[in-house]
Amino acid sequence: GIRFVTGFAGVWAEKLESSLGRGAMYSLLVLSNVATYLGLFFINSLYGLLFIVVDGFQAGFSRPLEQDYLNSRINHTNRATLLSVFKFIEGIIRAIVVFLGGWVTELVGLQIGFGLSAILVLIIVVPLLLATLRQPHHHPA
Repeated sequence: GIRFVTGFAGVWAEKLESSLGRGAMYSLLVLSNVATYLGLFFINSLYGLLFIVVDGFQAGFSRPLEQDYLNSRINHTNRATLLSVFKFIEGIIRAIVVFLGGWVTELVGLQIGFGLSAILVLIIVVPLLLATLRQPHHHPA
């Protein structure tokens, strides 16, 4: 189910990026992430499952954009090593975030946990998005 949605979104990510532009795609991803968390915060019913599908699309769209962004910033001679280190660090960060998110959700409840996640995305990810959008896009040799 969700893997199919993620794969389908990945196929369309490049086409959508070429029509909307990179900055719009990054912004769309962050806004849809916040909307998903807020939707799960406000909707306490089976309709909330629709936001899980949106999350699958986000994952499918973000992976190709992430790889393209990293490839545009890293010289080809160091690319494999740096991408491996990046994925390792990303895995550690995800494990920590999931652990802390689960702990906080256990304390305050699932619905409030999603609301707090939306706030954290706004506080942490939006400034990172703005910094990324200010950087010129180039491809190294």
